[in-house]
Amino acid sequence: MLKQKKPIIEYILFGVIVLGLIASLIDLIHNRSLWLDEAMLSLNIVNKTYTELLKPLDMNQVAPIGFLMLEKFLSGLFGNHDWSLKIFPFLSFILSVPLLYRITMRMFHSKKIGLLTCSLFATNIFIIRYASEVKQYSTDILIMLLILNLAFEYNIQNRKKHVLTSAVIGSLSIWFSNIAIIGLFVIGIFYLYKRKSDNHHYRNLIIIPIVFWLLIFVVYYSFFIYGHPTRSFMVEYWTLRNAFMPHNMISKEFYLFLFNKMKMLFPFLLGFKYNWIFSLSLCIIGIFHVAGQKKILFLLLTPILVHLILSSFQLYPFDKRTVLYVMPALMIFIATGLLVCYNMVIKFGIPIPSFFLSFLLTLNMIHLYKKIPTENEEIKHSLDYIHSNIKSGDQVYVYFVTEPAFLFYKEHYPVLKKCNYAILGNWKMKSWKNYENQIDSIKGKSWIVFTEVYDIGAINGEQFIIDRIQHNGCAVISKRKYIGSSCYEIYKR
Repeated sequence: MLKQKKPIIEYILFGVIVLGLIASLIDLIHNRSLWLDEAMLSLNIVNKTYTELLKPLDMNQVAPIGFLMLEKFLSGLFGNHDWSLKIFPFLSFILSVPLLYRITMRMFHSKKIGLLTCSLFATNIFIIRYASEVKQYSTDILIMLLILNLAFEYNIQNRKKHVLTSAVIGSLSIWFSNIAIIGLFVIGIFYLYKRKSDNHHYRNLIIIPIVFWLLIFVVYYSFFIYGHPTRSFMVEYWTLRNAFMPHNMISKEFYLFLFNKMKMLFPFLLGFKYNWIFSLSLCIIGIFHVAGQKKILFLLLTPILVHLILSSFQLYPFDKRTVLYVMPALMIFIATGLLVCYNMVIKFGIPIPSFFLSFLLTLNMIHLYKKIPTENEEIKHSLDYIHSNIKSGDQVYVYFVTEPAFLFYKEHYPVLKKCNYAILGNWKMKSWKNYENQIDSIKGKSWIVFTEVYDIGAINGEQFIIDRIQHNGCAVISKRKYIGSSCYEIYKR
């Protein structure tokens, strides 16, 4: 019997996935500089022992214990380099792609939906960016997909094996992801519901992994979450970012919050920012298409609802990074909605080639072409320039926001490692007048390095400092500006 040829759309979508993975590898190899939050977390990882990582971290940083331990292991194995700390998030992204395909095939038994979903995921610039960032958000995606896969494989595997797998994966996930408990709560309800309608004599075994999850979470919560000293800081920080849902469901603020969160999330799902209603519409069409499949709706949408409820109690913020793990689920609905629209057009007799399904991916590909490799706060370029030109006795001034990244990277520059440096400004300064005494004391040959400059009022911090230096008679000998970073060589007699 002749082997049936695969539709050309499958080859196209598979090729797009490969291009997305290549783009993510290029981004990893490019190894952009650590930005502020990454640098603060990385300093904790490389400077603390395994035992110290079990205690509250410095600089108000918070991360899952398992994530910290594995990052510490990788930094010890490959050295305290920024790229060694990016390996685990990157591998999490790579492993998420086949796992996402497996889940969609379990749900729909459709290669088109599976490949289209994975294409959207693998070429999404927002997800690729976090795939090479020293934060846990890329790992959150992998953990949630592993948990969802457990639910979709229920009744497929050997019952005893599935119980064991669920207990192990669920228990480990709590240590590696802060959102794991959301996924486990959802599939725990699913397991209990299935148990009621299950006549198999092993049906009570499904309670075992749920008990394991509860015990592990109680231990984790008791030792690493309850009474954490950073809670007040985190609540204040995320409140300013409007990451907590209002309690009053009949208030204008409640619905404005939901509207703003839709505007926050949906622009990142397709490759264009301003037509977010289009991606939302496709998602809604996909949801209505599977309305009769309650299992799919429950498992994919309930985590979002649970997360919103948690945010209303200020237990976990609902913001771009913290909800990264819901993007695969929404992409499944978008891919389904797109296929539904395509089939409807075909049904009306309009001949459209099947590869037209991939037209949305061109937007993602354009973003990849323009923005890969991604750059953010490229302090390494500034430090390269300073290191190549600094002389013995030169003083280095580091803008206070730049300090964590400077401290992390200076260990890799022999001259900078030995030189004297001073911090310019601090987090409590609310007026530029507080900088003036520091700036006025600058003498001789010096260097200043900036990243993520803050404004106070309408005045740019970097411009104010340089203008003040020149006003005091300092000459700017040379300067270099890079994406998110700059450095100045100055001299005053």
